Amino acid sequence: MSRTTKSLVVAVSAVVINALAFATDPPTPSPTPLPSWVPPPPPPATVTAATPQAAVAPAAGLAGPKIQFDATVYDFGKAMAGELVKHQFYFTNTGSQDLLLSNVQPQCGCTTTGEWTRLVKPGQFGVIPIQFNTANYNSPVTKQITVTSNDKVQTFLALQLKGTVWKPIVVNPQVVVLNLRSEAPFNSGVVHITNSLEQPLWLSLPECNNPIFGAELRTNIPGREYLVVVSNNTALPPGGLQAQISLKTSVTNLPVISIVAYANMQAALTVSPAQIMLPASPLPTNQLIRYITLINNTTNPLTLSDMAVNAKNVQVTTQTLQAGKYYTITLAFPPDFEVVPGEPVVFSAHTSNPQFEVVKVPINQMPRSRQAANPNIPPPGTVSLKRPELPAPRPVAAPVAPTVALQPPVAPTIAPKPAPAQVSLRDPDAPPIPPSN
Repeated sequence: MSRTTKSLVVAVSAVVINALAFATDPPTPSPTPLPSWVPPPPPPATVTAATPQAAVAPAAGLAGPKIQFDATVYDFGKAMAGELVKHQFYFTNTGSQDLLLSNVQPQCGCTTTGEWTRLVKPGQFGVIPIQFNTANYNSPVTKQITVTSNDKVQTFLALQLKGTVWKPIVVNPQVVVLNLRSEAPFNSGVVHITNSLEQPLWLSLPECNNPIFGAELRTNIPGREYLVVVSNNTALPPGGLQAQISLKTSVTNLPVISIVAYANMQAALTVSPAQIMLPASPLPTNQLIRYITLINNTTNPLTLSDMAVNAKNVQVTTQTLQAGKYYTITLAFPPDFEVVPGEPVVFSAHTSNPQFEVVKVPINQMPRSRQAANPNIPPPGTVSLKRPELPAPRPVAAPVAPTVALQPPVAPTIAPKPAPAQVSLRDPDAPPIPPSN
């Protein structure tokens, strides 16, 4: 090979080697500058070898029994009035000792508890069954149940039961009260009945168990809204009366709607007390005071006159608390006041009300004690140092000895002994011997 050829081969080889070097290690591009709003990258983290640490001891407050519920609140959503809402609260003893539940107390009588778990071992679970009666509710409700245990951290823990109760048929109000006066002896009340169901509601004519009351059914929206007008048919004497009104419905779950009606006739004049009772004579104070209240329940003003007591030395004064409406009469009795049996004592007053021309309040008195009737009897609490005289002993007759009849003993009857047989030595063939004289 010529020298020129060798030079050409060496040059080509150098070019190839440089090309391969550039292909294997490409040049590093220069960094592109970042915008001003981009934060700079964090510095590289320094890795340090971790040092082993000791285990963390549990807190002292967590030692012993510990109660933990899966959930302390139960939302039952929406329930129809009258439906029983039932739920079970589950809890676990996450402590190191036995967990004891001493009491589970619901908030009111509509919420009750079943047989709940009283003793739970560590790591075990228990249950508290709850039942809520929604019969008397028609709104959102929240009921609380208090759990008492031997957990030192949370001795008293509250559970919650909440939701919304709705009534398919709303009766408002369920009780009608008719307040009557002598000047307005008749009155009425209205009951609204609303259907919340999809199906229409049909009602029968109302029935009442007391003829003094009357009930009328009116329809606002057929199948949806009704009115029941309750009133009294006759004038009533002072006092109260009650009745029950029933309407049959087309709803299977609520076949009958019941409405309670009250009528209260207020007296035109209220006198209190109806009678006065005094202690026995002599009275315990120098002047014994008693009060009588008169209230006018009508719109006409009331005036009083000629107020007196038909007994001596009884002072009568009047105080007007509200003119024509409210009066207080004060009676002051002397210490020697005494009601004589058979002679009634009465407070009397004339009024401007034609129904109560004269108001009378009897005055009675407790009878005297035994000590006042018999001065020889010491008053209660007196200690007598005199030996009481004993009654003379009654003579006791000597006991009479019982009479015993002494009879001679009866000698026993002894049968005579038989005579001994005589043995004859005489010859039986010899003639008999004549008896001797």
